[in-house]
Amino acid sequence: MVFLLSLPHVDRMLAPQLGMWTIPWVWMFMFFFAYLIPKGWQSMVIFAIANAIAYGCLILVRG
Repeated sequence: MVFLLSLPHVDRMLAPQLGMWTIPWVWMFMFFFAYLIPKGWQSMVIFAIANAIAYGCLILVRG
């Protein structure tokens, strides 16, 4: 997602690196958030919805 959004604004060689460097920041937030969810099934539902939203945004951005 970051890669696709940054392509028009940064150099083509820098865009993949920018996308790779944002991955740890996203995962750190998700793992921290996972500790706040009390039950495993709630975690699965929340992350499934977040995953569907992320793929929906990706499909919208790619056209």
